[in-house]
Amino acid sequence: MYQQSPSARTRAVDPADFVAELHAEGNMPQNSGGDPAVPDSAFPDTHTYPLPVA
Repeated sequence: MYQQSPSARTRAVDPADFVAELHAEGNMPQNSGGDPAVPDSAFPDTHTYPLPVA
């Protein structure tokens, strides 16, 4: 029999409230358009990649 640990419990949350809370905390960037699942900051116009140290 499977026993659920206390740390694995979840609570029901309204998705709209959850997203609004993320925005209020600054943890989710605003999207100016396009696919709402892909925030604009995911693909900035300029991005640099660190070079491996030889």
